[in-house]
Amino acid sequence: MRFVNFRICLCIFTLLFITGCSSAELDQVRDERNQLEKRVALLEKEIQQLRKSNNNGTHDGETLTLSYIENQQKHRFVDQNVPLLIQPHSEAQPLNEINANTVVEVHDYVDVNGELWLYVTIPVFDTPINMKGWIKETDTQLYTLEKQDQVTQPIILKVGTPVYKVELFNQTQAVETTELEMDQTCFVSDHQEEFLALGCVGGSSYIVNKAHVMYPEVK
Repeated sequence: MRFVNFRICLCIFTLLFITGCSSAELDQVRDERNQLEKRVALLEKEIQQLRKSNNNGTHDGETLTLSYIENQQKHRFVDQNVPLLIQPHSEAQPLNEINANTVVEVHDYVDVNGELWLYVTIPVFDTPINMKGWIKETDTQLYTLEKQDQVTQPIILKVGTPVYKVELFNQTQAVETTELEMDQTCFVSDHQEEFLALGCVGGSSYIVNKAHVMYPEVK
């Protein structure tokens, strides 16, 4: 519809040329016509880009061929910020951001046109949306016991874990610990010596001794 309106405007400007205008009016009409033509060209370019981005299952005109590989490691370690993508190709729309030092749960290992991709779930701590998507296998590392000291999410606190319900590390000396009444999934927001400051699902926050936290299982 917008293109039709632009074409009508262009026709009107052409009629103005034919019927006669002053020199200043003609210059103004020419400028406005040039602006409209540029706008039409930009809109046509936008449509081409939208068609390309919405081309489900293709990349640069190439059909994506997915070959599923027998599941290998259930968890992988992501050591830098990378986007979680809606499809397994580099120009796909990002769904979310995977933070550095995150352990992701791997559901599928997939060969996509000769490149290995992983379909994963990432930890989320507020609204459970946009938590599943695709990342390149090369953006991950083998998750081992040696990597656990680097993990910032997810951190698991089991029921009965002693926690300090304070916000600052120096406040732990003035209060007693409280035992958790349910399991909690958390992320590390800060650390100091043997203590971790954690933010958890539901908005809870605690300070915990490192010795009392758990990490995703290494398999």
